Amino acid sequence: MRTTWQRYYDLTESERAIVFKLDSHALEHPGACHLKASTIATSLEISTKTFNRAISKLESPKKKRL
Repeated sequence: MRTTWQRYYDLTESERAIVFKLDSHALEHPGACHLKASTIATSLEISTKTFNRAISKLESPKKKRL
């Protein structure tokens, strides 16, 4: 079984930045994070397409690796 840290290191720099951005915003407003994709992408200086690609990867379940 993979640990949280192993999954953390499987992320790209942009994916990690997105996770931290969402996390920090969720801390400001407990239980909610209402940011637009373009707002997050602009603040992280990445494209909206990169943001959407990263979110799709983060939402998809990982396949077991042998």
